[in-house]
Amino acid sequence: MITFYDKNIVPMKLNRCAPFDSDDYIFEVKFDGARCLAYLNGKTQLINKRFKDVTSVYPELSQMHKCAKERCIIDGELVAFKDGVPDFATLMKRSLLTDSFKIAIRSKKIIVHFAAFDILFIKDEDITRLPLLKRKKILQENIQEDGLLTLTRYIRGSGIKYFELAKSKKLEGVIAKHIDSEYQAGKRSDYWFKIKNMEDEDFIICGFTLDEEGGIKYLLLGQYDGDELFHTATVYTPKKFVHKAVLEFAANNTMPRHKNFSKEGIYIKPQIVCNVEYMAKTKSGAMRQSIFKGLKDDVNPLECIVKK
Repeated sequence: MITFYDKNIVPMKLNRCAPFDSDDYIFEVKFDGARCLAYLNGKTQLINKRFKDVTSVYPELSQMHKCAKERCIIDGELVAFKDGVPDFATLMKRSLLTDSFKIAIRSKKIIVHFAAFDILFIKDEDITRLPLLKRKKILQENIQEDGLLTLTRYIRGSGIKYFELAKSKKLEGVIAKHIDSEYQAGKRSDYWFKIKNMEDEDFIICGFTLDEEGGIKYLLLGQYDGDELFHTATVYTPKKFVHKAVLEFAANNTMPRHKNFSKEGIYIKPQIVCNVEYMAKTKSGAMRQSIFKGLKDDVNPLECIVKK
């Protein structure tokens, strides 16, 4: 049972599946953003998946509580847009800032939205045991949208067509949820699925190679298999703000080559997590058409595990 003062709630997780149709499921857009719980009660408090209070990082969302009729905890996605489409890398340009002056300036240029899709608690009641459509109704009745705080829309039944529409709009994919599903905090349920346009995985940045000008050429990425850290991917990224963040971290956090890495490079403590998108994997495990999406500050490095 959760309370309003519980700030260690792990958001419900999703399994993966192929597109499907079912009247027992609703389908909504999968936003290319960062999961976050919002606590609304006379003030706004935003808590990410690592239980970090990120309220000060997004000052434009500080008045979200005025949209709620009753105090509540809502689950949603922090989203930034590029060319009208949710873009994770654009969001990361905001999420990684710590200086209040830079945050204030950047918040005027890159505006972050909160897309709410579930409600866990309202007034004095834990409502996670209620069926999904009932929770959706309570969410809609309690929250007044204001342009930055929006409620996700959904359709029922036609998952395949909705997925094809998401692909045509260059969106990340769709989410499928059983209409009677409870909210199972911290669990990966067979009642919630993500149906993605491309595959993606989280990796730890364990090192990098340099180009002829002394800048970063490739990132050397790793994942855990049990207690061992292995080199599982190498990826290129042109994103200069990522290079800057990695080089600044490396200034005080270099170390000898990791045990299961063979490539020459500069190695760093395995603390920075990133996300990489790809079409498919070869038999050897190499990623085809890999694309570096961005750094992630809401994932514990120990959660980056080799997929089998």
